[in-house]
Amino acid sequence: MIGGVITTLLLSPMFAVNIITSGCPLFPSSFFCLDLPWSWTAEDAKAVAENTRVWGIWFDSPPPNIPPWLWKFVLWLIASTLNQIATGIILISILLAISILRTSINHRLWGLIWVLGLAISGTIFMMLYAPVIRLGVGYIIIIPSLYITIVFNKKIGNFNFLLTKKIPGSKIWKNITIFSRTSYLALAVITLVIVLNQKTHYRLILPPQMMRSDLVKKQVNGINYFSPQDISPEEHELCWSAKLPCAFELEDNIKLRDPNRGIKGGFIKVKREQGIGNRE
Repeated sequence: MIGGVITTLLLSPMFAVNIITSGCPLFPSSFFCLDLPWSWTAEDAKAVAENTRVWGIWFDSPPPNIPPWLWKFVLWLIASTLNQIATGIILISILLAISILRTSINHRLWGLIWVLGLAISGTIFMMLYAPVIRLGVGYIIIIPSLYITIVFNKKIGNFNFLLTKKIPGSKIWKNITIFSRTSYLALAVITLVIVLNQKTHYRLILPPQMMRSDLVKKQVNGINYFSPQDISPEEHELCWSAKLPCAFELEDNIKLRDPNRGIKGGFIKVKREQGIGNRE
């Protein structure tokens, strides 16, 4: 009971934001969508969810004689350095999981198996349905983190050792010195990598200048907005530093909530059966 209340309280900010932005507390899930002026329809929410889950549509069709899953994975892998790093972590985690499983069996630490199950199931789910690293980074780092915890526990004997047993001052100072030198070395390596990378070296002090794109003015239902031009039928420019409002295309059923206040008053979606507006 208490756990359910705490969980609800922790998730309530997410529910509130989703309701404010889409009218659906579990967006992009269509469950419990509310009938609000700005709400997405259940069909639209479902379409967004499908676009995320069926990630194979992000890429072109595979050539003949190449398994579709292999084609999609290779394209996904070369699409981002972050994807390559995540793949490396997953491969290393497979080896670490074997070691953790042995430790769990030898010492009868059955709780470790539950943690392994969470990491493996979460990673598999992410890779199958939505291989976006920011969505699954929590699952990816579970096994390496668990392995590091086990190694430290074996070296120290017990983490409570650091809190309960008095450590000689000379040993503390030695550990601090080693930690400081290691930190400085790591910071130097990171700085060197950033400096050598021509795309990011200027970000050490100032953020990169916001990109610009060619825009066209559009209007729908009295709403004037900017829209980035299409590069090709498959590619679109982005708004970047464009003046708001900016969008690819506003639907015909979007109107100003209060025309006298303009976009400050917000927007509403008119029911389709009430007719659509004018587009210019």
